Amino acid sequence: MACLNLPLDIRYKLENMYLAGIIPGLKQPSLENLNHYICPLINDLVDAWQHGIKFSNTACYPHGRLTHSAVTAVVCDLPTAHHIASMAGVSSHFYCSACNCYHKSTCGRVNFKKWEPRDREKLREYAEQWRDATTSSEHERLFKAHGMHYSELWCLLYWDPSQQLVIDPMHCILEGLVQHHTQNLPGLTSESITSTSPSPAFACDFGEVPGTMTAKELTQISVIRTLLISHIGSGNDQQVEECFDKLKSALSHKNSGPLKFACSSLHCMPQKVGRTLKIDYIKALVNWRRGQPLAAPQKVRSFETAEVLEQIHNVICETTTPTWLGSVPKNFGKASAGTIKADEWRSLITIYLPIALMSLWGASTSHSSDELTVHLRIMLDHTMELVCAVYLACARTMSARRAQAYRSHIAAYVGKLQEIHPTFSLQPNHHASFHIYDYLLLFGPAHLWWCFPFEHLIGIIQCIPINHKFGKLENTMLLSYIKAARLRCWLARPDCPPAIQECGVLFD
Repeated sequence: MACLNLPLDIRYKLENMYLAGIIPGLKQPSLENLNHYICPLINDLVDAWQHGIKFSNTACYPHGRLTHSAVTAVVCDLPTAHHIASMAGVSSHFYCSACNCYHKSTCGRVNFKKWEPRDREKLREYAEQWRDATTSSEHERLFKAHGMHYSELWCLLYWDPSQQLVIDPMHCILEGLVQHHTQNLPGLTSESITSTSPSPAFACDFGEVPGTMTAKELTQISVIRTLLISHIGSGNDQQVEECFDKLKSALSHKNSGPLKFACSSLHCMPQKVGRTLKIDYIKALVNWRRGQPLAAPQKVRSFETAEVLEQIHNVICETTTPTWLGSVPKNFGKASAGTIKADEWRSLITIYLPIALMSLWGASTSHSSDELTVHLRIMLDHTMELVCAVYLACARTMSARRAQAYRSHIAAYVGKLQEIHPTFSLQPNHHASFHIYDYLLLFGPAHLWWCFPFEHLIGIIQCIPINHKFGKLENTMLLSYIKAARLRCWLARPDCPPAIQECGVLFD
């Protein structure tokens, strides 16, 4: 935890951050069990806000001062955010904690002006209903209906997940959108050069699913969609018919409800007098699939991948940058480069990648055909929408105008994804990136509240020597951190002996 009252230059120093605890075990606790770990901390926070804490002596108030403190924001990656708030996971149809958008098929919608924020009082009501339920079947029914368990955070009277459960730009944009765009869309990895796995034949959106569907039926709808857009093959007629037989067999294992919903969404309902059977829905879907592309169109850019990677390597090696700017591995795109960190993704998308792509695909370049030239220019313009969005999201100053510009670039980027890459499936990160606009207006520039300082702290804790005995190592890590933080404070005191202060460099 960090104190937002402190100036930014000392706010995230290790001696000024509060490590409340370390959760033990090899696996993360379930939604219900997590409450037992955060309950003591929440109880202290309730007292700190409702009753206040009296400090007997401070620098400005020698006779003491009563203070009130509150949690302003909970900042973490999307899965952890949903976990700590006891909400359904981001892979569920309740994928957004900030607005009422429902079902994974709505992830790519860009009509953000129509999105309604989640109502705090309704969320509290759903959570308390789950808490007060007396049977496991009632718990399951409520969770299916609302995607909410009870979280101890609701003990904080001011808790509002739609505003305080913050979407972190570091995870959502840098390690989410940027990483996915670079590796999966232009395919800037050495593996993509030799990849032979078929892509989905086309894109397909079923639309919004009715709330009466069970969790099993919702899962089956996603599977049906995957089956329908899968690669059929471009061999002889016999091979194609075998693929359709396999599709028919796979659909026969699905329930009638999801099959009927798929037919309704695709406007291919069976035209039959009398009772409609499950086999009728299957036949209707197979017939609909026959009218769609059998395989994805040949990618025009595939042969450019090796050239682009080589150009990126040249740009990384030849570009002179300030010493404070993090670089990128010179062998980027290869397995030997290891895991690219968030700061490296930021450098890549804002500096190296634009220079490389503009030198290859820009206005003054020539290619083998006009069609290829137009296609590469469209991909360049689309990538630059993401570049502009990242630049604005990571800016050191923020205004309403900059936040609006950020949202405009994100809307342009997400809105054109499936148009340029028809077989691409949108993810919750694409939807969540729109809501960063709201948090830029609420909390200011992203560097004031994003996860970089906390990830740095986690890295330091992971470097503490331990004996790998679970149940003891958590206590060792916690105590080691506290000792180091107290020692840093002592070294910063003006009455610390100069000889001891010289040792301070060991902690920097």
